[in-house]
Amino acid sequence: MNTKTERPNLGERLCYAGGGIGTRFAIGAITGYFLIYLTNVALLDIAICSAIIAVSKLLDGISDIMIGNVIDNTVARLGKARTWLLRMCLPFAVTLMLLFWVPSGLPQLLKYVYVFLIYNIVNTVMLTFMQISHYSMVSLISGDRKEQVVLSSIQALTRSIGGMFGSIVFVKLLNIFTDEPGNQNTQAAYTRSMTVVCIVMLVLTLITVIGTRERVRTAPEREKNSLIKGSTASLMMLLKNRYWTTLIVCDLLIITAMQLMATGATYYSLYILNDMNHVSLILMTNMIPTVLIMFAMPFLTEKFGKRNVFAAGLVIAVIGLIGFGLSAPSITTMLMFNVLSGLGNGLHKGTIVALTADMVVYTEKTTGQFKAGTGNAGLSATEKLGIGLASVMFGSLLAATGFNAALKVQPGEATNMISMLFIWIPLLLMVAALVIFILFFDLERKTVNEIGHSSAE
Repeated sequence: MNTKTERPNLGERLCYAGGGIGTRFAIGAITGYFLIYLTNVALLDIAICSAIIAVSKLLDGISDIMIGNVIDNTVARLGKARTWLLRMCLPFAVTLMLLFWVPSGLPQLLKYVYVFLIYNIVNTVMLTFMQISHYSMVSLISGDRKEQVVLSSIQALTRSIGGMFGSIVFVKLLNIFTDEPGNQNTQAAYTRSMTVVCIVMLVLTLITVIGTRERVRTAPEREKNSLIKGSTASLMMLLKNRYWTTLIVCDLLIITAMQLMATGATYYSLYILNDMNHVSLILMTNMIPTVLIMFAMPFLTEKFGKRNVFAAGLVIAVIGLIGFGLSAPSITTMLMFNVLSGLGNGLHKGTIVALTADMVVYTEKTTGQFKAGTGNAGLSATEKLGIGLASVMFGSLLAATGFNAALKVQPGEATNMISMLFIWIPLLLMVAALVIFILFFDLERKTVNEIGHSSAE
């Protein structure tokens, strides 16, 4: 393996950030608004739509490992990751537009079939290639551990900035582009808004492809076996690494919690605070602190260690959620605790990719195999599975309480369940992730000298 340690300059780092912002912009729109688009614009049943999303995410999670293996075995002039960013960005944009355009003239059953097929094409294939490729570039742009921390912080920063744009700016776009003033949930509003999202994503992805280099070059580990068998072998190798499995379990719990909050913010604002525009305020007070704290991540991880920063982030996020829930529905106090929760989110988000990069190096040292694509596929897979789990929880539990999108005032059981799904269940998931991480993840303390030595060779 060629582990050239030349560091990228500021311009290249900014170009790397661009692709992450573009992809996360699209993801933010999907995670925050797709379900309410289906229920309030396409007029589909929330329980069936949630089940479709959940089943799709199971398939999506499986595809992550296979696509990670494809990236690991790619040989191309642009490298492993940039090649797939270039190949997939335009198909991703086209299918993303179709995702938010359910043909109104179709029979109801065919609408559900349409949603299932397009949702799987977008997530299982297009988005998976885009996301894993960008994650993998942390290990491919430079083999230097300190530089990987910087790139990991940039990766986390772009996730938050892009997600913030997708969640906060998207609702503003809906207001601008709606053809029914006062009603954001129209087909015209979503079609025009997604056009803006797709153009931004395409431009920023091309900037990443053109403006970055993959310095860490590895010989292809091509198998004579089938893609499925090769992917299974890679997965089994990683599952034997308890540090990788610990990160995956923790990330799954965190993503599920954060997706419940992302979806719940819309419903909480609309049906409890009685103003959908509160979505922007709730998300902004959480996401801006998340973004700002990430600028300090290289310093914090250097001084306190990645493991400690990750754990501290979960502790702070938990405290913020407790205060947020206890102060409801006092919006001013809620927002103050929301800022605290956002700071915690920034700390654990800012270290997860760097911890994964350490795990990739550790896996190479202990097994002789460099698995940047497959290793980072775990992060993508848990995100997809977490979104699916959150979607089925949200939809099924809300449907069970008598939620009906046609009603302006929901039953008391439904509004209580919205609060549970938005605040208290995410809190329990975050606490579980914190306990598991503290008990089972000690990779940094045990192997920091070995990993540092290996990276310098």
